[in-house]
Amino acid sequence: MRKNGPSKPAIIKAATDVEKAPRILQTDVYGWFERMERGIYTITPVGKRALKTYADVLKTLAKHTTD
Repeated sequence: MRKNGPSKPAIIKAATDVEKAPRILQTDVYGWFERMERGIYTITPVGKRALKTYADVLKTLAKHTTD
């Protein structure tokens, strides 16, 4: 979502290989996602701050997914 904007859960699931992506978006425990309309989610300002806070973790995850 950071790169491609609002997205469907199935697209996020396929792009990230996170099986539970749709459920994560729907339950939104941390307030990082917002349902814009049926089947379309975006990242909230809180989620954007989390991307900055956890940038080092994301780099590590990205490295492991490309290895």
